Amino acid sequence: MLPSWEGQRIYGHDGGTIGQSALLRVLPGQDSAIALLTNGGRVLELWHTLVNEIASAVGGPREPDLPEAPAEPVQHDLTDWYGTYDSYATTFELTPGPDGEPTVSISMKQDFHKENFDAPPIQPVTAVDPGRGLYVAPLSPGLPPIPLVMFALEDGSRYLHFGARAIRKSG
Repeated sequence: MLPSWEGQRIYGHDGGTIGQSALLRVLPGQDSAIALLTNGGRVLELWHTLVNEIASAVGGPREPDLPEAPAEPVQHDLTDWYGTYDSYATTFELTPGPDGEPTVSISMKQDFHKENFDAPPIQPVTAVDPGRGLYVAPLSPGLPPIPLVMFALEDGSRYLHFGARAIRKSG
């Protein structure tokens, strides 16, 4: 990943497997790197707290806060985005819910993922900044909502960016 924190380019990579998470950021302007290897369910909250304390201690920039659902609903229409988004391990179904508001469901394709995946079957999708394709969905009970970014390439193909993956619309 090549995020920008407070106008400074950062290099990073995240990864995970069953119950394990790894996050790495390199702060070139500070000749520093920050890594977290952990298990547990509140990894992003822990990371965000630690990374900003450490970055501050070395004179580096702060990581931006994760997007949150706005207090007042933002009008948006995801009709053209409804459908199936498939990756090697996951299927996302973006559909209108019973009240017409967008929802997302996630299913795991591989048995070892299915056993360890505890997200509720269907979650509401809330617009944060539809002009930039930014939405959030509360994919794990009691945890902050996860950003979902929807974007299209010049050829018209549509993608749902979730975590560190961009997943192409397949249907």
